[in-house]
Parts: sequence; structure tokens; C-alpha cells
Amino acid sequence: MVKRGTWSKLAWETGIIIFLATLTGLLVNYLRPGALPPFAGPHVQDGPITISMDDAQGLFFSGKAVFLDARSEKAYNLGHIARARNLPVDSIDDYFDRVMAGIPPDAMIITYCDGNPCDLARELALNLMDMGYVNVRVLAGGWSQWRSRYLPSEGQVRRSGKVQ
Repeated sequence: MVKRGTWSKLAWETGIIIFLATLTGLLVNYLRPGALPPFAGPHVQDGPITISMDDAQGLFFSGKAVFLDARSEKAYNLGHIARARNLPVDSIDDYFDRVMAGIPPDAMIITYCDGNPCDLARELALNLMDMGYVNVRVLAGGWSQWRSRYLPSEGQVRRSGKVQ
């Protein structure tokens, strides 16, 4: 037969072990390079947050966001959102330092590509978030929708067909 005090002692010791294990895990994570955030924000669970065309348009005209085109340099040169910078996701290492110069980690950054089936903007947003940029959004509809609204653009803009 087990004594009554034995169960409470066992519960107390189990609680101490769980507490120490959790504390050790948090400490090791904090000290390692590339530490994971201890409490996941919405972008960690669901990926980058999508921003509507209307919200992006407001940020564009107020000058409160940096737009990054995730498409190839060729597609960017054919047409892009006015004042957007080109950071092709396939060549991010080649372009990153030049394109991101002067953009602080807390700046509002809106990534885009061409249309809803395009995953380049999402991939670029995830890369930027991994690098410590905290306010990254993906433009719903991307370049095609921006162009269809006749919003400010640069390059050799074509009115028909997609630019990839």
C-alpha cells in the first residue's frame, strides 16, 4: 500500500521536472543561432498575411509601404507597380543587398507577382520573414489586378495577357 504523502510528493517532483525541462528548452532555443520564436505569431502558423488591393493601394498612395516584385528581372522590366523594387525570388541572394538597402526590418513590405495562382510573392514573403522582416504582406491579385485598375505603373506595360 502506498502512503498518502507519497502521491503528493510524486506530483510535486513531476511538476518540478516538467518546469525545468521547459525552462531548459527555452534557454537552449534562445541561445542557438536561428532561434525559433517562443510564441508563434499569425505568420508562423498561416504563412504571410495577404493584403487586399484596396489596402495596398492606400499604402501605395500614402507612401507607407515598400513594394517588392518577386518576378524575374525580364518580367519586371516589361511592367511593374510604380516605385516597386525587383527582388526575384529565384535570385534572392544575388539581388538582396542592393534591393533591400535602406529598408528597416519593421518597414511595411508588400510582395507581389502576377495573379492569384502565382506563388513567387508568398515564397519571397516567407524568405523575408525568415530574415527578420516583420511587416510583410502578399498582395492579393498581384500585378495583373493592379494593372487592371489602371494604377500607377512603370515599364513596358501590356494591357493583354500575363507578364511572367
